[in-house]
Amino acid sequence: MKSMFSLFLLSGSLILSSCSSDKANEGQSGMAAAQHEQHLADETARKELTEVYKEYLGVKDALVKSDAATAKTNASELLNELTFDMSALTAEERAEWEKQMQAMKTAAGDIVATGDIEKQREAFASLSSAMEAATHAIGLQGATVYRQHCPMALNDQGASWLAGEDEVNNPYFGDKMLHCGAVEDTLNF
Repeated sequence: MKSMFSLFLLSGSLILSSCSSDKANEGQSGMAAAQHEQHLADETARKELTEVYKEYLGVKDALVKSDAATAKTNASELLNELTFDMSALTAEERAEWEKQMQAMKTAAGDIVATGDIEKQREAFASLSSAMEAATHAIGLQGATVYRQHCPMALNDQGASWLAGEDEVNNPYFGDKMLHCGAVEDTLNF
């Protein structure tokens, strides 16, 4: 009887231990989410960057479909969205935006300048890096952003991109390896 009672106590301890471990993990998840909370720029700037982000997603989606012509069109539309009123941004936000805006102009311009899907995908990697940095600096309006990464992209150098859904649809390979990659980060704005 004592051994059954001891076994019962041991089982109960293990169950409680595992539950408290889950609670600790929940706390860690909450801390990770809090780390993603950041200073968000003026609402107008966030709204305008959200429009740029929507055009970015259009470029990504065209590359997922291996549609070079639509990627060119969408990159051109992204270029048209890049200029907006920065007066409400802090000096630090403005400097970061100007840096990332120039990088986006160059990358989007490179996509517009070629019909070669592979060259567009190379330029998209730079566009993605700049879009991610701008998103971190300014924020978006009411969006959940999934940072996804494919380690095999760009001749195994690896590359990341932003998506509006957690399902991986790889813009670097299209239908050749559509779901190659993983969600690395989630940002909620």
